[in-house]
Amino acid sequence: MARKKLPNTVNKLAECNDGHLRIDIRRLMQHARIPPLYWNAELPESGALSRYADKLQNNLKAGIGLLMLGPNGVGKTFAACALAKKALEYTARVLYIPAPDLVQAYIHEWPFDDDVTMATAFRTRHLLLIDDIGQEYRGSGSGYSEQQMVNLIRYRITYRRATVLTTNMNTDQLKETYGPGFASLLQQGMVNIMMTGADRRKEGRQKLLEDSGVKQ
Repeated sequence: MARKKLPNTVNKLAECNDGHLRIDIRRLMQHARIPPLYWNAELPESGALSRYADKLQNNLKAGIGLLMLGPNGVGKTFAACALAKKALEYTARVLYIPAPDLVQAYIHEWPFDDDVTMATAFRTRHLLLIDDIGQEYRGSGSGYSEQQMVNLIRYRITYRRATVLTTNMNTDQLKETYGPGFASLLQQGMVNIMMTGADRRKEGRQKLLEDSGVKQ
């Protein structure tokens, strides 16, 4: 049986076993830039995020994105990376990027893969996860960072490419930072999920102390 073809570097991440295509999920997570800290992240079994994940394949095809709001430590990045992992079951064209790095990638024209720049990858991935928007550098006052973010989201919504955003900001703060047009844009192509709960970082502190041997 002929080997199924995959585009670009994804060919290198696939192995053929008895005529069946097999994908090494860990290598795909590396290619998607998902941080190792979140490789074992799992989706909740119930709730709005679980329901979105249940229809993820359809949401990817329709370009329906997700805006995840909530304070520090409630697990937004953890849950978003779990969603990105699930997306790898349907497509290898997934990319995680922290918002501060996104701006730097534009400024310094960072490469992504082969002859593809990060700026191109931001537009073309089937799922783009931008973590912690609002934390990117905006000190110059030029509006460059904000405009790059707005232009990218507008492009992705226009061409029906799903985007997941996480942020500590509320909707009013997003509107103040990126403008009322941005807030309207998000409503056009994304659904909102409010993340709540205890600070997961504090909960994980006890396990960290025990694993390190410092505290028994």
